[in-house]
Amino acid sequence: MAFQCFEWIAHLIGLSPFFDRRVEVKQLPDDVIVDILSRLPAERVVECRRVCKRWRSLASSQYFIDLHLSRATAPSIFVHSFYNIRRGKEEFGFFFYDPTIKKKKVNKLRLCPGLLVSNMFTRFFDSCCGLMLITHCPGEIYWYVFNPLTQEKVSITCPLWGFVCGFFYHPVAKKFQILFRGSVGGCINYYVYTFGSPVWRCIKPPSFHYRPTLNSPAVYNGALYWIADWNYRNYNERPPCTCGVLVFDVIKEEFHVMPHPGGRCGDRSEHEYMSLLVGAEHLYFSNVLYWEKLIDIWILEDHSKWEWVRKWKLLLNIVPATFLEPDHTLKGYPLYNVKVVHIQDGQIWLDCAKEGLYLYRLDHHTLVKHKGTPPELYRSTEHRCKVLTKSLMSIRQLFMDEING
Repeated sequence: MAFQCFEWIAHLIGLSPFFDRRVEVKQLPDDVIVDILSRLPAERVVECRRVCKRWRSLASSQYFIDLHLSRATAPSIFVHSFYNIRRGKEEFGFFFYDPTIKKKKVNKLRLCPGLLVSNMFTRFFDSCCGLMLITHCPGEIYWYVFNPLTQEKVSITCPLWGFVCGFFYHPVAKKFQILFRGSVGGCINYYVYTFGSPVWRCIKPPSFHYRPTLNSPAVYNGALYWIADWNYRNYNERPPCTCGVLVFDVIKEEFHVMPHPGGRCGDRSEHEYMSLLVGAEHLYFSNVLYWEKLIDIWILEDHSKWEWVRKWKLLLNIVPATFLEPDHTLKGYPLYNVKVVHIQDGQIWLDCAKEGLYLYRLDHHTLVKHKGTPPELYRSTEHRCKVLTKSLMSIRQLFMDEING
């Protein structure tokens, strides 16, 4: 694409009757080249870096990387799946679904050597600005930050056995950070790690005993958001609806709780079917009301007042009958396992369990299954769908001398 653009400029100059061929045509200014290259897909920019030293230098600066990421429009849907391959062998697979590509939308991710030590225990936690956070099993102390585009990686050692709660970019410090939760002497401690730092910082724990879920949080407006999980001191106690959302302010490094939208639930176990996600620069709340056969989606209209507005109701009877059992389950898989993956441009991506990814078009109220997905990708219930925006972010530049991977 970039090469065609530059060739077309030269072609137009050559066709001009007013062009004196004895005059030397100067190179395009750096800012023009940067503006053109920053609008290309990330894979094409990698190819353009090989053209010449000048292009490689321009397309490798932190300014260019940030500009290119800010102009990224349609993210990829990343699928981490436990699936069956030949001879009955079972492995984990990493797949990208790119809606911007017309042909071969689904591609298996190539992992750099040494990253996939054990197929059976590799777990993808979350992504941030194109970087993936991966471990070999939940509770592991060794984690990897990996850029699937550049194949760069770095390993991180957590302070103790425990769980990563969040992976995010600090809006003030302009650094990537990881939030970690671990137990010391029966007490829950929280730690923050800043990329490039040699140490983890222990921060003030919350005054309440509700904990974040093991799922990755929604990162929005300088805070992390989870559906609050069990009281870690009393596993029979679920958080009340007034404490349904757990919030971590990344600037103040403080925890607090807020009520979830929709009022009180009939049963607190219904919190298991709630989720939070970010799409089109908005925070959304999704609640699968499986007994009513619908998905209730709310949008946060006023962050300062914590005002939510019900945005859509997606009827689950739109799910094609071809993979519904008489009891309205997905071939033995309950409908409450249908999850909202992404919301953008009037489209809602749904993870319909074993049936794969479906696209719900709000303007036509239609549900369409995307084509090209390998059938083995969703045969097992063990899969995770996340949104990942491909970027040129340099891990080596982020960690500087702290690289140990």
